[in-house]
Amino acid sequence: TDLNRDSPFIEACGYNGGVNFPVEANGIPTQAVTAFVTGRCFSVFGVQPVLGRAIVDDDAPLLTPGRKVVVISDRLWRRLFNADPGGVGRSVKVDAADAMVIGVLPPGFRGIQADTGIDIYAPPDSVFPATAQRRPVASEVLGRLKPGITIQQASAHLDTLWPAVLQSAREATRNAGEGDNLLGATVRLTPMGRGLSNTRDQYAQAITVILGLTALLLVLACVNLGALLL
Repeated sequence: TDLNRDSPFIEACGYNGGVNFPVEANGIPTQAVTAFVTGRCFSVFGVQPVLGRAIVDDDAPLLTPGRKVVVISDRLWRRLFNADPGGVGRSVKVDAADAMVIGVLPPGFRGIQADTGIDIYAPPDSVFPATAQRRPVASEVLGRLKPGITIQQASAHLDTLWPAVLQSAREATRNAGEGDNLLGATVRLTPMGRGLSNTRDQYAQAITVILGLTALLLVLACVNLGALLL
């Protein structure tokens, strides 16, 4: 949706990434990590394809079925199409669903998943078409802050909007039996400079505790050694 004048973000989009799917093109089977994006994610990323075009709002509408299109990484383009510019406009199968390649990303762009690179970007319902029982889901909302806006300011703005957003989401999913799943849902704003990492989120606290204990043991060893020297 369009951002209003008071929004702290220049652009925002829905994102759900890091799913590994079987992919096939030109008779070549492979595996590719896929991300599902709405139409403004490449503006948020600050990157555009070097061949073809990016996914736009018309490809990934929020309330109606999207187009069966994908944007692929440079390495997948080389693997499946041998770096042929004619790969744009060709068909690929993503988990047996047909889609057309509309763009190829720059070689240095690996996406925002810190644990693994993303090779395919697609509209949310391109691989698994939306139904009344299953709606497209974005696990993250990505935004690019306006110049001069801090994380704290943006977080405060989201806190004021969240109750209305949550109520709207519950109403939209109630017919699918999913509305109650949103009870107690909260919003958290975090910087994306280091990318998304499920591994980091899962183990960061444990690693911090282990490092703290290691430092404590080192201090105790130094104290004991100092006592022995005295």
